[in-house]
Amino acid sequence: PASRPPRVSPSRHPPSLSPSSSLRPSVRVPDSVSLFPTAPPEPEEGTSRRWPFVALGAVILLALALGFATGLFDRRGGAAEPVLGTFPSEHLGLSFRPAGLWLHAPDRDQRTKLADGWERRSSLLYRGASADAFDAQLYVSVFTHPGRVATPEDARRLGGAELAEANGPRECGEHPAGALSVYGCRASLRGPKGVVPCFEAYVQWGARVLFVRHAAEPIGVDGPGPELEALTVFSTIAPFR
Repeated sequence: PASRPPRVSPSRHPPSLSPSSSLRPSVRVPDSVSLFPTAPPEPEEGTSRRWPFVALGAVILLALALGFATGLFDRRGGAAEPVLGTFPSEHLGLSFRPAGLWLHAPDRDQRTKLADGWERRSSLLYRGASADAFDAQLYVSVFTHPGRVATPEDARRLGGAELAEANGPRECGEHPAGALSVYGCRASLRGPKGVVPCFEAYVQWGARVLFVRHAAEPIGVDGPGPELEALTVFSTIAPFR
């Protein structure tokens, strides 16, 4: 009989597959990706409570900045110069250091020739809305003569003529101011908001005569008061450099 070809037993698995293989594709999920939804992170304790105070502080700072910027221009349209610390004035020929923050009104700087040959130069500093509608006002004047040196008598005459019209009696006497001893008067003047306390003083300073007037509203104004602030000007007086 004719020979038969050898019989081949069919394999349980197709040749292209093995028992360890799988028909489901393998997908690798990155570690940074979560397969389960999570709740949003809780805000840090105190953060939600702080933001109203932060917002309030920003509003206050903005209001202060706008208020100060408004004071840089007085009602007459003149630009004002902030003064904090030493105020060097070429116009007056001297420098001084007033207490606290002031505004200088350059358009109020005056130079006047007097009949007897003396020359008066003056400057005005203020706090408030303007040099006229002030909360505090600092007036400084200097008298010089091209042909003579000032004497104590010149100081009494020229300084006394600078005294403003008082709204009542004056209380006058000698007051120490650093290395100087000035003649000063406590009084009250009529200001833009009513009667205000005032301190005026004058002294011979080398060849010159110096005069200072400080008037301030008694309520709502920062500072040590008219008398001490005026004496601070005298105690810090120096030649202009």
